[in-house]
Amino acid sequence: MVEVLTVLPPTLAGFFAMYVLSDHLNLMLLSDEEAMALGMNVRMVRGLLVAFISLLTACAVAFVGVIGFVGLVIPHMMRLVVGANHRYLVPASFLFGASFLILADTLGRSMGPVDMPTGIMTAMFGTPLFIYLLVRGLRR
Repeated sequence: MVEVLTVLPPTLAGFFAMYVLSDHLNLMLLSDEEAMALGMNVRMVRGLLVAFISLLTACAVAFVGVIGFVGLVIPHMMRLVVGANHRYLVPASFLFGASFLILADTLGRSMGPVDMPTGIMTAMFGTPLFIYLLVRGLRR
């Protein structure tokens, strides 16, 4: 419980900041010139995003270890479901990523007499999906 309470404040702060910056993320889907023409300071926003994304990544890795496929695959899956609008994509990725990890952990614990590590379970589900997304992206 101490670990959760330690990681919770920076995680919530990073998530809140990403949600607040979601409109800027949508503008960054355009070119830098178009975003600047619409009044966005691209350099400052990009720096803030790198800082908050680094904070969220550090908290996740410090708390659960390296479960890399969740961070790589879940946002792409959610983009297929909710679209590219970051106002919906960020919360959907956050919630579905957490749900996916709970499911992977539950399945890993119920596989038999030995607990299967969560990282292996996420890799079993995430690798085929990640390969599919890569192949799909190369075809475009």
